[in-house]
Amino acid sequence: MRWPLLAIISWACSGNSTSSDDSLLARQLLFLLELADAQCESVPKAHALTCNQIRAIGEALALQGGAARMQAIAALVGALGGDVRDLEFYWDGICGWLY
Repeated sequence: MRWPLLAIISWACSGNSTSSDDSLLARQLLFLLELADAQCESVPKAHALTCNQIRAIGEALALQGGAARMQAIAALVGALGGDVRDLEFYWDGICGWLY
């Protein structure tokens, strides 16, 4: 499942998300993290686009609820088996987020 970036940002900034929505967003981020990892050396242009999507989601979450909102979604990504350190790398500098 891959959502269009504009739809993700619009949703994340709406302030109307539910825990079910948060779970879907965490799954989308997990997908993008795995995709970025797979593209890293083999498809550099696609990798850059994927990295930008991960970063844009972090920026949208920061606008919606600051660092606390980002941390909540990062925790869900971790609970789904994602590497939160990878997410931290892409979100470095957003809303005080440090890698």
